[in-house]
Amino acid sequence: ELLLGRGGDPGGLGMGARDGGLFGFGGGMDDDEADPMTKLLAGPVIRPLRSALTTRWNPTDPEPALRFFEAWAQVLPRATAEGLLHGVVLPRLRAAVDAWSPTADPVPIHTWM
Repeated sequence: ELLLGRGGDPGGLGMGARDGGLFGFGGGMDDDEADPMTKLLAGPVIRPLRSALTTRWNPTDPEPALRFFEAWAQVLPRATAEGLLHGVVLPRLRAAVDAWSPTADPVPIHTWM
């Protein structure tokens, strides 16, 4: 399973300086402040990844995101990876943990956390 999917149009995802920078949350880098590698990866990688993490990634199945971050660890600038992890992944994990119920969910939290 590919986290990014196919044929995704990264345009129009609102990742510019007006709405919080490349990571789509307040306090992020503006496009003008990003390092060259981040600028290069913004359209074809970072924006579709952010969209996939926000809309399609299931925090109770962390493997697709883990595989992506492990595979791209040498290419993604550290600030970019940390921005995605802190701005997108961590809030999704927190929401999943808050929604998890030990009495109603058959999957133990330690298997995906």
